[in-house]
This record gives sequence, structure tokens and C-alpha cells, in this order.
Amino acid sequence: MLGKWRRARNDPHALPHGRWQAGIVGAILEGSDDKGRAAARHGVRHGVRSRVCFLGAMVGLAALCPALAADLTLKVDGVAQAQGQIVARLFVPGDALDGPARAVVSAPAVAGTVTLVFQGIAAGRYAYFVFHDLNGNGVLDHNLIRWPTEPLGFSAGFKLGLLSGKPDSYKLAFSLTEADAEQRVELQ
Repeated sequence: MLGKWRRARNDPHALPHGRWQAGIVGAILEGSDDKGRAAARHGVRHGVRSRVCFLGAMVGLAALCPALAADLTLKVDGVAQAQGQIVARLFVPGDALDGPARAVVSAPAVAGTVTLVFQGIAAGRYAYFVFHDLNGNGVLDHNLIRWPTEPLGFSAGFKLGLLSGKPDSYKLAFSLTEADAEQRVELQ
């Protein structure tokens, strides 16, 4: 297969775009080949047209992007004490929850409900988890058997239990479609 690819890459007549490229080269080198000049005109005209279309599409998408950005507001219930901070980590499906997050927000803990806001999030599928960082070290602490020792909550209503299995970004995934979305999460 690799040999065919190399032959096709080196043979200007093997691929459709190679034909007009060869026509341009032929027209420049020979100057008298009508077929080469016609191919050169077609190739140049097609190239300019496709570049203009591509540029127009990019400008249109750039104009739409700010409208697609949303704020995701999390109302975190069940904060038992005003010690440490509440931390939320945002992921996309496929990310490892113990790896780097796409975005992280935090706020000082107050007993009751704490509000966290991810600003400028594009519409799409996401997952998050929230935890009460009691000691203020910025990470979710675990015991010797890797069970979390700090209160936490998950997106998509996931409840951590002995039979629930380890959470992953696919189990926690939800769709963010509204301009400004608000979700509630309960710390366990």
C-alpha cells in the first residue's frame, strides 16, 4: 500500500488534483500546450474560488462563536461547613477525571449553597465533578483504598457507591445547549 501511495504521490497524473497541478507546470514550462493552459486556468480559477469560499465560511463561523459561548452556573448544595473551598473541574467525554481538567473554578466554602460559574463555555457535551476541599490543598483527597475522603458531587446525577463503579467522563456527560445553563449538584 505504501508503494502505491508513493507512486501516486510522485505521479502527477495519478490524482485528480495532480492533473491540474501538472497542467500548471506544463503550461509554465512548455507554454504552447492548449490542454495544459486550460488545466492551468481551471486549477487557478478553482483554487481562488475555494479559498474565497473557505475564507467566507471562517468569517461566518467567527461571527457565530461568541453567540455559542455560554456560562455554566453550578449551584452546589450540601456544604456542611465554612472551611476550605468548593472546587469544580470541567471535562469533555473521553478525558480522564484524574487528569488535567479543561477548566477549574473555585470559591470559598460557606455552609449551605455555594455558586460556581464556568464562563464562556462553548455548546457541547461536558462532564464535571465538584468537591469540598476541606484542607485547601486543591486536590480531592483519598484514603488508602482510594475512596474519597472529602465530600463530592457529580454531573448527570451520578451517585458514588460501592456498586456504581468508578465514575468516568462518559458516565457524567451532559449536553450544554442553552445560552446560560444552571445545574444543581448535591455534595455526598
